[in-house]
Amino acid sequence: MSRLTAFDSSTLSASARNAIAFEKLTGHSMSILFDGGLARAYVWSSINAEEMTRDLLRLLPNTDWIASTCAAALCTSPCTDLISADLSGRVRTMGPRNRMLAIEVLIKTSQDQPSAIVLQFGSADPMTRAIAAACAGEMVNDPSSAAVLEAAFSDPNKWVQYYARHFLDARAAPSDLVRLGSSVLALPSEPWQCLRCRTLNTVDRSSCTQCNVVGPDLEASVQKLAKP
Repeated sequence: MSRLTAFDSSTLSASARNAIAFEKLTGHSMSILFDGGLARAYVWSSINAEEMTRDLLRLLPNTDWIASTCAAALCTSPCTDLISADLSGRVRTMGPRNRMLAIEVLIKTSQDQPSAIVLQFGSADPMTRAIAAACAGEMVNDPSSAAVLEAAFSDPNKWVQYYARHFLDARAAPSDLVRLGSSVLALPSEPWQCLRCRTLNTVDRSSCTQCNVVGPDLEASVQKLAKP
Protein backbone atom coordinates (compact mmCIF):
# COMPACT_ATOMS: atom_id res chain seq x y z
CA MET A 1 0.00 0.00 0.00
CA SER A 2 3.06 2.17 0.18
CA ARG A 3 3.52 5.23 -2.04
CA LEU A 4 7.27 5.81 -1.76
CA THR A 5 8.60 9.15 -2.90
CA ALA A 6 11.87 9.70 -4.73
CA PHE A 7 14.95 10.28 -2.61
CA ASP A 8 16.39 13.77 -2.39
CA SER A 9 19.27 15.21 -0.40
CA SER A 10 17.06 16.52 2.41
CA THR A 11 15.37 13.12 2.80
CA LEU A 12 18.71 11.31 2.91
CA SER A 13 20.09 13.79 5.46
CA ALA A 14 17.02 13.48 7.67
CA SER A 15 17.15 9.68 7.46
CA ALA A 16 20.82 9.68 8.47
CA ARG A 17 20.17 11.97 11.43
CA ASN A 18 17.26 9.82 12.55
CA ALA A 19 19.34 6.64 12.25
CA ILE A 20 22.11 8.14 14.42
CA ALA A 21 19.60 9.36 17.02
CA PHE A 22 17.91 5.96 17.10
CA GLU A 23 21.24 4.16 17.62
CA LYS A 24 22.14 6.50 20.48
CA LEU A 25 18.74 5.95 22.11
CA THR A 26 18.48 2.17 21.75
CA GLY A 27 21.96 0.89 20.99
CA HIS A 28 20.61 -0.66 17.78
CA SER A 29 21.61 0.23 14.24
CA MET A 30 19.29 0.38 11.25
CA SER A 31 20.27 -3.23 10.55
CA ILE A 32 17.23 -4.17 12.63
CA LEU A 33 15.22 -2.98 9.62
CA PHE A 34 17.39 -3.87 6.66
CA ASP A 35 19.43 -6.90 5.64
CA GLY A 36 21.82 -6.15 2.81
CA GLY A 37 19.67 -3.27 1.60
CA LEU A 38 16.44 -5.26 1.69
CA ALA A 39 13.69 -5.08 4.28
CA ARG A 40 14.39 -7.65 6.97
CA ALA A 41 11.91 -10.52 7.35
CA TYR A 42 11.22 -11.14 11.05
CA VAL A 43 10.80 -14.56 12.62
CA TRP A 44 9.06 -13.21 15.69
CA SER A 45 9.30 -16.45 17.66
CA SER A 46 13.11 -16.31 17.53
CA ILE A 47 13.55 -12.74 18.80
CA ASN A 48 12.37 -10.59 21.71
CA ALA A 49 9.12 -9.59 20.01
CA GLU A 50 8.14 -6.93 22.54
CA GLU A 51 11.52 -5.18 22.42
CA MET A 52 11.58 -5.26 18.62
CA THR A 53 8.02 -3.95 18.41
CA ARG A 54 8.91 -1.04 20.70
CA ASP A 55 11.92 -0.21 18.53
CA LEU A 56 9.81 -0.27 15.38
CA LEU A 57 7.20 1.96 17.00
CA ARG A 58 9.95 4.46 17.84
CA LEU A 59 11.01 4.53 14.20
CA LEU A 60 7.54 4.89 12.69
CA PRO A 61 7.43 8.74 12.83
CA ASN A 62 10.33 8.90 10.36
CA THR A 63 11.18 9.62 6.74
CA ASP A 64 9.07 7.78 4.19
CA TRP A 65 11.29 4.83 3.33
CA ILE A 66 12.09 4.04 6.97
CA ALA A 67 8.48 4.55 8.12
CA SER A 68 7.08 2.36 5.33
CA THR A 69 9.48 -0.47 6.23
CA CYS A 70 8.57 -0.13 9.92
CA ALA A 71 4.85 -0.22 9.17
CA ALA A 72 5.16 -3.36 7.05
CA ALA A 73 7.06 -5.11 9.86
CA LEU A 74 4.65 -3.92 12.57
CA CYS A 75 1.71 -5.36 10.62
CA THR A 76 3.20 -8.82 11.28
CA SER A 77 4.06 -8.28 14.96
CA PRO A 78 2.33 -10.54 17.51
CA CYS A 79 2.37 -7.68 20.10
CA THR A 80 -0.96 -6.25 19.00
CA ASP A 81 -1.97 -4.87 22.41
CA LEU A 82 1.31 -2.96 22.66
CA ILE A 83 0.83 -1.52 19.18
CA SER A 84 -2.74 -0.45 19.91
CA ALA A 85 -1.83 1.21 23.21
CA ASP A 86 1.13 3.06 21.69
CA LEU A 87 -0.32 4.27 18.40
CA SER A 88 -3.84 5.09 19.56
CA GLY A 89 -2.40 7.72 21.88
CA ARG A 90 -0.15 9.52 19.42
CA VAL A 91 -1.36 8.85 15.88
CA ARG A 92 -3.12 12.25 15.65
CA THR A 93 0.16 14.07 16.30
CA MET A 94 1.86 12.56 13.22
CA GLY A 95 2.13 14.13 9.79
CA PRO A 96 -0.29 12.92 7.09
CA ARG A 97 1.95 10.23 5.55
CA ASN A 98 3.08 8.75 8.87
CA ARG A 99 -0.46 9.00 10.23
CA MET A 100 -1.75 6.94 7.32
CA LEU A 101 0.89 4.27 7.94
CA ALA A 102 0.01 4.19 11.64
CA ILE A 103 -3.71 3.82 10.88
CA GLU A 104 -2.90 0.97 8.49
CA VAL A 105 -0.92 -0.78 11.25
CA LEU A 106 -3.78 -0.30 13.73
CA ILE A 107 -6.26 -1.80 11.28
CA LYS A 108 -4.11 -4.74 10.20
CA THR A 109 -3.16 -5.71 13.75
CA SER A 110 -6.76 -5.53 14.98
CA GLN A 111 -8.45 -8.79 15.92
CA ASP A 112 -11.49 -7.63 13.95
CA GLN A 113 -10.20 -5.87 10.85
CA PRO A 114 -13.61 -5.14 9.23
CA SER A 115 -14.81 -3.41 12.41
CA ALA A 116 -11.53 -1.50 12.65
CA ILE A 117 -11.98 -0.29 9.07
CA VAL A 118 -15.50 0.97 9.82
CA LEU A 119 -14.27 2.69 12.99
CA GLN A 120 -11.41 4.50 11.25
CA PHE A 121 -13.57 5.47 8.27
CA GLY A 122 -15.81 7.35 10.70
CA SER A 123 -12.96 9.78 11.42
CA ALA A 124 -13.20 13.48 10.61
CA ASP A 125 -9.60 13.27 9.37
CA PRO A 126 -9.61 12.65 5.58
CA MET A 127 -6.24 10.86 5.58
CA THR A 128 -7.57 8.38 8.14
CA ARG A 129 -10.64 7.79 5.98
CA ALA A 130 -8.41 7.37 2.94
CA ILE A 131 -6.30 4.59 4.45
CA ALA A 132 -9.42 2.91 5.87
CA ALA A 133 -10.88 2.91 2.34
CA ALA A 134 -7.64 1.45 0.98
CA CYS A 135 -7.75 -1.36 3.57
CA ALA A 136 -11.42 -1.94 2.71
CA GLY A 137 -10.35 -2.46 -0.89
CA GLU A 138 -8.31 -5.46 0.27
CA MET A 139 -11.38 -7.00 2.00
CA VAL A 140 -14.00 -6.34 -0.69
CA ASN A 141 -16.06 -9.45 0.00
CA ASP A 142 -16.81 -8.36 3.56
CA PRO A 143 -20.18 -6.54 3.61
CA SER A 144 -19.02 -3.79 5.99
CA SER A 145 -15.92 -3.12 3.88
CA ALA A 146 -18.04 -2.92 0.73
CA ALA A 147 -20.26 -0.37 2.48
CA VAL A 148 -17.18 1.69 3.39
CA LEU A 149 -16.07 1.69 -0.24
CA GLU A 150 -19.49 2.77 -1.46
CA ALA A 151 -19.35 5.75 0.89
CA ALA A 152 -15.74 6.50 -0.01
CA PHE A 153 -16.52 6.72 -3.73
CA SER A 154 -18.48 9.92 -3.06
CA ASP A 155 -16.43 11.27 -0.12
CA PRO A 156 -15.88 15.04 -0.22
CA ASN A 157 -12.11 14.55 -0.04
CA LYS A 158 -10.11 13.73 -3.17
CA TRP A 159 -7.59 11.49 -1.38
CA VAL A 160 -10.40 9.31 0.02
CA GLN A 161 -12.00 8.84 -3.39
CA TYR A 162 -8.62 8.10 -4.96
CA TYR A 163 -7.50 5.53 -2.37
CA ALA A 164 -10.87 3.76 -2.44
CA ARG A 165 -10.50 3.13 -6.17
CA HIS A 166 -6.73 2.77 -6.47
CA PHE A 167 -6.45 -0.16 -4.03
CA LEU A 168 -9.63 -1.94 -5.10
CA ASP A 169 -8.92 -5.15 -7.01
CA ALA A 170 -11.53 -5.07 -9.78
CA ARG A 171 -11.01 -8.78 -10.49
CA ALA A 172 -11.89 -9.81 -6.93
CA ALA A 173 -14.56 -7.22 -6.13
CA PRO A 174 -18.30 -7.70 -6.76
CA SER A 175 -19.23 -6.37 -10.21
CA ASP A 176 -21.78 -3.93 -8.79
CA LEU A 177 -19.09 -2.36 -6.60
CA VAL A 178 -16.71 -2.04 -9.54
CA ARG A 179 -19.38 -0.37 -11.67
CA LEU A 180 -20.11 2.04 -8.83
CA GLY A 181 -16.47 3.05 -8.59
CA SER A 182 -15.90 3.33 -12.35
CA SER A 183 -17.53 6.76 -12.50
CA VAL A 184 -17.27 9.89 -10.39
CA LEU A 185 -20.46 9.90 -8.32
CA ALA A 186 -19.78 13.23 -6.61
CA LEU A 187 -16.99 15.70 -7.24
CA PRO A 188 -14.66 16.23 -4.27
CA SER A 189 -15.23 19.56 -2.55
CA GLU A 190 -12.57 19.66 0.18
CA PRO A 191 -8.95 20.80 -0.25
CA TRP A 192 -6.47 17.94 -0.44
CA GLN A 193 -3.33 17.89 1.70
CA CYS A 194 0.12 17.28 0.24
CA LEU A 195 1.66 14.20 1.81
CA ARG A 196 5.12 15.71 1.56
CA CYS A 197 4.84 19.30 2.82
CA ARG A 198 1.28 19.24 4.30
CA THR A 199 0.09 22.19 2.18
CA LEU A 200 -3.65 22.30 1.56
CA ASN A 201 -4.46 22.50 -2.16
CA THR A 202 -7.71 23.33 -3.92
CA VAL A 203 -9.55 20.42 -5.56
CA ASP A 204 -8.73 21.66 -9.07
CA ARG A 205 -4.97 21.33 -8.44
CA SER A 206 -3.23 18.19 -9.71
CA SER A 207 0.04 18.98 -7.91
CA CYS A 208 1.05 20.82 -4.76
CA THR A 209 1.36 24.60 -5.01
CA GLN A 210 4.41 24.58 -2.71
CA CYS A 211 6.52 21.55 -3.64
CA ASN A 212 4.96 20.37 -6.95
CA VAL A 213 4.49 16.82 -5.73
CA VAL A 214 1.65 15.20 -7.65
CA GLY A 215 -1.57 14.77 -5.70
CA PRO A 216 -4.36 12.19 -5.98
CA ASP A 217 -5.13 11.37 -9.62
CA LEU A 218 -8.84 10.69 -9.33
CA GLU A 219 -9.38 10.36 -13.06
CA ALA A 220 -6.72 7.67 -13.37
CA SER A 221 -8.20 5.69 -10.48
CA VAL A 222 -11.65 5.84 -12.07
CA GLN A 223 -10.23 4.64 -15.41
CA LYS A 224 -8.48 1.79 -13.60
CA LEU A 225 -11.85 0.38 -12.57
CA ALA A 226 -13.56 1.19 -15.86
CA LYS A 227 -10.90 -0.78 -17.78
CA PRO A 228 -9.59 -3.51 -15.43
